[in-house]
Amino acid sequence: MSEIKKNKILVVDPEKEQQRFLETLLTSRGFKVFLADGEASVERALKKNLPDLMIVDALMPGEGALNLFLALESRPEYRHIQMIFMSPIPLTSLYFYHKITGPRNETGEPILPLVSHIQKPIQEDELLEVIRECLKKQSCPAGDRGNHVH
Repeated sequence: MSEIKKNKILVVDPEKEQQRFLETLLTSRGFKVFLADGEASVERALKKNLPDLMIVDALMPGEGALNLFLALESRPEYRHIQMIFMSPIPLTSLYFYHKITGPRNETGEPILPLVSHIQKPIQEDELLEVIRECLKKQSCPAGDRGNHVH
């Protein structure tokens, strides 16, 4: 079934097989899909095609998804972009990981953005439902600016 509006989605994942899976699934549902394999290619992809939504491997190498989120949040031209983290670990474990390894605010507290989360292996129906919710309100489920745990 095709989406009413051809929304643009940027998939950020270092695994080519996961990129192909998501590209095939989302394209078949009427989305326009762009791919990036890590932080370096995200900036190039954003300059070419400003997406409505990003699906990001939460445990990607380098600075990681959390720092990518914070970098985008700090730039007004990217604040409208909704973000879904995907990871092979449950959301509670992901937040614990980010709490230990992630950046801190000026008082030393961990910065933990609330974003939608999909656990790998990805269940197609669950992913599509979260995407629809994010795009329907231009914020991920029940959150302001998409900052909500799903």
